[in-house]
Amino acid sequence: DIRHRDVDTSDAPPAPRLREALPTVTAWAWEAAMARVLDHCHRSGFTRPYRLVLVPMGQLGIVPWHAARSPSGRYALQDAVISYTASARLLCDVAGRARIPPDRGGLVVGNPTGDLVHAGVEATAIRDRFYPDGRYLGAGDTPSPATPEAVLSWLAGTVADPCGVMHLACHGVVEVGAANSSRLI
Repeated sequence: DIRHRDVDTSDAPPAPRLREALPTVTAWAWEAAMARVLDHCHRSGFTRPYRLVLVPMGQLGIVPWHAARSPSGRYALQDAVISYTASARLLCDVAGRARIPPDRGGLVVGNPTGDLVHAGVEATAIRDRFYPDGRYLGAGDTPSPATPEAVLSWLAGTVADPCGVMHLACHGVVEVGAANSSRLI
């Protein structure tokens, strides 16, 4: 049973140099929690891939838990589908909702800034394979540009046939030390 109080962050690398510290952070994430979580899933007889929803709090929110790396080089995401949520209350609220019919469309946002070519290719493939009736917003010569207004309009349900599935392939920004600074661009 792993709870946030069981994870000691005192030896975690400093956040301002996260990119340089990524190998250290992912090794630390394995040792701090993911090895025990995945071992518990294995011993409990859960079926792979394990489906985990994490609620990281405070500085634990910037740790890429899905990329936790074992000493042998195996990543957590090779054994588990890892999702994140802002709070346990939100998780319970969402889990209690009726399932969305799988044949509905969704919104796929791919490469909105135009500098993530592979993210755009990935997003197009996901839309084509899983949400063929979904709406695609992207950069460049796509039919619809990925603007904040277009995404907000879809979320508000003001576009035709809105759905509860949204896939984002874009940049994320976190300004360490600044409250509420996380955002997608």
